[in-house]
Amino acid sequence: MEPIQVNSLVQLLSGGPIMTVESFANKFNEGTSMTVRDIADESRLNCEWFDGLELHQGTFEVAQLRPVAEHKPDKPLSERAVVSAYTGIDQS
Repeated sequence: MEPIQVNSLVQLLSGGPIMTVESFANKFNEGTSMTVRDIADESRLNCEWFDGLELHQGTFEVAQLRPVAEHKPDKPLSERAVVSAYTGIDQS
């Protein structure tokens, strides 16, 4: 099983967005890589993910998550789309 560490990509077992592990809610030895089996079920991970350009954060039980090996976005946002979303000004 792949180790989960800070900056690992994870996803809820039930699906949903790909999230990045921001930190361990239950800190063990900081900087130590551990597999899902090494972390007790009551351990929690602080995760972040984007919905479009909106950043979300949440804390999840490690038993609810699975590691994601690699993620490629369905459709990358164009520079115009990013500028429009950020400024509210239509760039077309």
